[in-house]
Amino acid sequence: MFGNDLTPEQWMEHAKSLVPDAVGIMNARLSGYPTGIPITYVNMSRDVPVPPELAEQMAANLGANVNRRTIDAGHTSWFSQPGALANIINELVGD
Repeated sequence: MFGNDLTPEQWMEHAKSLVPDAVGIMNARLSGYPTGIPITYVNMSRDVPVPPELAEQMAANLGANVNRRTIDAGHTSWFSQPGALANIINELVGD
């Protein structure tokens, strides 16, 4: 589910670095979130835990002016597509 775009060998290597999520991470509400700063939401086209419908809702919760980016990857894009994620970050930082 989290490594659907990884080979079995990649998943085994990635799994070594996994730690439990903080309690309530999926249901937390943000308060005191700063306004007036650019926000970019990156979703993955083959994400199983956060499917497109949920990603749409999560991005919408951030407000109307959210910059959207999509990586053709599963949930663990930082592991399976680090270059694609780095490119997005570098573009944003370079602006």
